[in-house]
Amino acid sequence: MKVVENNYVLALSKEHKLILETLGELDSILKLSASDEMISQLKNIIEPFLAKLIRHQEFEEEVIFKSALEAMPSERIISIVLRLQKDHGVFLTSIEAILSNILYLTESDNLRQSVKMGLSHILNLIKKHSIIEVKELFPLITSNSRCRQLIEQYAKRHTN
Repeated sequence: MKVVENNYVLALSKEHKLILETLGELDSILKLSASDEMISQLKNIIEPFLAKLIRHQEFEEEVIFKSALEAMPSERIISIVLRLQKDHGVFLTSIEAILSNILYLTESDNLRQSVKMGLSHILNLIKKHSIIEVKELFPLITSNSRCRQLIEQYAKRHTN
């Protein structure tokens, strides 16, 4: 199998596609003008999105990041992984806070604008986070055969 830059990790971690699709849905919802519709759709999508995000972050941290740190313990890799892990914590905390607010939103609630701004901020952070993974970390992983071996080994354990 020929490994093309970035495709190795992205193919392995199918959650990236799911998360990007959900980000697109969230982005569309935020652009809705009717507040009732926005609230209703957010209530339906945010909880499943949080579950996808948690599953994805666990996979990255337990498989991808662990392999990268073990196979390539350089200052650059450590710095990238620490930044990405910090982002993971920020995403979860922010989305959980927004979720708790969304569950109680009504059409007349003045929290609506706050939720909208919070989600827009998270969407931008996740997009920046993904760029760091795809443009910085994943090419380094793809070019390191030991790292790819470790990923396959840890991925098997993770799924069992």
